[in-house]
Amino acid sequence: ASLSGSGQELVMLALESNNSDQARKLQLIFPELRKTGRVVQYPERTPEKLRQVCTSRQALDEKYAFAADAAGGYSLVSGRWGEVNSKYEALLAVNPDRELPTDRRVLFPCCQIYWVCNDFSQRFSADNTVKFTSGNGLSEWVFELPSGQGELSKIALTLTHAGNSGDIRLEFRHQGGLPGKLILRPELEDRLNHHLTRAYLGAETDLPASVKIKKSGFAFVRRDLTVHFDLPGADWHPQGEWHYMGYLPFEEKYGQEHLTDRYSPGYFQIRLAPGERAVLSAGVSPESAVFPEYRSPEEEKSISSLLPEALSQFIVRRNHLKSVIAGFPWFLDWGRDTLIFLRGLLVYPEFLPQCREILLEFAGFEHEGLIPNVIRGKDISNCDTSDAPLYLILGFRDYIARSGDAEILDAPLKGHKNVRAALISIVENYISGTPNGIVMDKTSALVFSPAHFSWMDTNFPAGTPRSGYPVEIQSLWFSALEFLGYQQLADQVKESIRCSYFSCGRLCDCLHADSAVPAHLAQPDDHLRPNILWAITSKAVEDTAVCQRILEAVRQLLVPGGIRTLDDVRVEYPLDIRYNGETLNDPHHPYKGEYRGPEDTGRKPAYHNGTVWLWPFPAYCEALYLAGGEKERKKALDLLLGMKKYWESGAVGQLPEVADGDAPHCAGGCAAQAWSVSEFARVYALLG
Repeated sequence: ASLSGSGQELVMLALESNNSDQARKLQLIFPELRKTGRVVQYPERTPEKLRQVCTSRQALDEKYAFAADAAGGYSLVSGRWGEVNSKYEALLAVNPDRELPTDRRVLFPCCQIYWVCNDFSQRFSADNTVKFTSGNGLSEWVFELPSGQGELSKIALTLTHAGNSGDIRLEFRHQGGLPGKLILRPELEDRLNHHLTRAYLGAETDLPASVKIKKSGFAFVRRDLTVHFDLPGADWHPQGEWHYMGYLPFEEKYGQEHLTDRYSPGYFQIRLAPGERAVLSAGVSPESAVFPEYRSPEEEKSISSLLPEALSQFIVRRNHLKSVIAGFPWFLDWGRDTLIFLRGLLVYPEFLPQCREILLEFAGFEHEGLIPNVIRGKDISNCDTSDAPLYLILGFRDYIARSGDAEILDAPLKGHKNVRAALISIVENYISGTPNGIVMDKTSALVFSPAHFSWMDTNFPAGTPRSGYPVEIQSLWFSALEFLGYQQLADQVKESIRCSYFSCGRLCDCLHADSAVPAHLAQPDDHLRPNILWAITSKAVEDTAVCQRILEAVRQLLVPGGIRTLDDVRVEYPLDIRYNGETLNDPHHPYKGEYRGPEDTGRKPAYHNGTVWLWPFPAYCEALYLAGGEKERKKALDLLLGMKKYWESGAVGQLPEVADGDAPHCAGGCAAQAWSVSEFARVYALLG
């Protein structure tokens, strides 16, 4: 049978049978999809408000409460109360260093809660959750719990996070029904968030010995940290028990160890009648914690009001200045991510002082043309990035444009006469060659970038080496040269981009070469990736026909709310991904549509070879507008608002790092990724 619409065949159905009731096959054939692999359509305009509420049990599955503090600690809690899906989830994950971002310690992963009424006990869970609402810093669950005799007790639970200290509060409000008793059983661990607890390795005796009873609760005393648990008016019942081999499905999905042990030292018990409230506080600095005032969480927020909240979660202390956490719950502050994030932060005048501090912090790192990329506490030795120094230059350019504070270039800087000297040092070292191999090709003025120095910097294994002349590096280089007055070189780069990346009837992502090979001898690939968009957004390419050609090609990478990092087609230039001598892919069809499995052999080969990323997606919307002008503004904004589905799932009110390249494009990686949010904010300000 066939179905038709508007004169065009849409779908054919075939039903086959071998006369067995158990053996039938239903085949759906989509001719249009067979031709192109996928059909991309521009979505209709979605309301410019984001829902933060879900009311069904099924809708809770992929929703999380999230909040962070000024030191980089965080809370990440499943909408399905009491469940823990990953070792990174926690009510309280604390950065023990209050001056520098370091790996967090998971101390209070979860709390099991029970309601006892008429001797009838019910556990707080997804089964009795009727509402979950979350916004940055404040989340609320509403439970309707059977109390016997056909009665229901309605209890609202609000989680608030103190942004200055990371301490948390669980506030319970009895909103109707019969009186009863709350029983709260905190579960404890003490481990870095990348690790797991093994009770038999010493924790079985160590953790119970760390619990010290006090007047309104107990203290969990762990070396340099003491976590205070207080519930005024409650009775504390010491009754230790272990929860062994807690299953962590996310770690299993990623091919990691996925069982952990948790210890509960006892339970709180407190009576609660309608109209009454009870508050459990937990944290390392209860005397200084500043909690937001309770407010009834809104079911919808405008994007404009949500974005400053979302952005602020990533800004952290670094000594006396500021830095940015690249993503929660995995990452710390990274050079590239921080400086890309800055572009969106600059949209909001209230953040200009923080932007100034971030810029001065990273300018102070500059040495021989380099700044750190991956930073771990005080360790800033990893400077293997060719784009972060260029983003630093553009950060100062954009800051001056937003603030009018051109005098910042004359600000004194450790190791340099002033900021201007540090920025010029970057350009001059790129021209002559940096210690780690970044160097300008004298003939073309394009910049050679060693393998793994671009944002596609996977090296476990070498999934996207891109050694040579990646197109986005040249686009950033062009912009940096223009800003600092190297106009002749900038013009030469612009011409080289035109000649090198749009020839032979195809687009090129990278001119592949080893060190010292000039650009004209490098091998152009035929990999369709989103990086070519930077040629438009930097205005290194302004020819309308070329811009339209880029947009039409890159359109094949679009999925709702994101963009794939490689097209699902065969390529002539092979991408051979090897690990321990074993080839992990088809070099002439390197697309990998699922971000899952072990890091070295599953996730990393997929990371930039088909995985959807959110942060480059707004660049497509920006390029569409820049190339097409006002007539394309609405279409570009409609596309951008397609990211709405990610705002409303995962860490509600945030955007994730990545998603699968294949439908249904399930989110993965970090639940809250800084540059995903900031690039949305930057382009929304341009188009909105």
